[in-house]
Amino acid sequence: KESGCDCQNVICARYDKYDQTSPILELLSSSSWELLLKRVGADFMVYLLQHTSIFLPFLGRKHQQVSGPPLCIKQMETLTVHDNKRK
Repeated sequence: KESGCDCQNVICARYDKYDQTSPILELLSSSSWELLLKRVGADFMVYLLQHTSIFLPFLGRKHQQVSGPPLCIKQMETLTVHDNKRK
């Protein structure tokens, strides 16, 4: 693929078909996610996991994407913002 991503949703990333597990599925199996499922219902939960990018804290100040289309960034561009002052 052009983007360099190997799946359509990060939930499938590093999924082990034999063990039927993945690091992301383990994160999404916590009691907090069970509570959210109970409150919003299965249909809305599926929608959230398929169509929104959700990030969880990971190793201090970093975050890991756990759902949605992968945000693959090959190279970050630096944008310069010029200070336009009115005269």
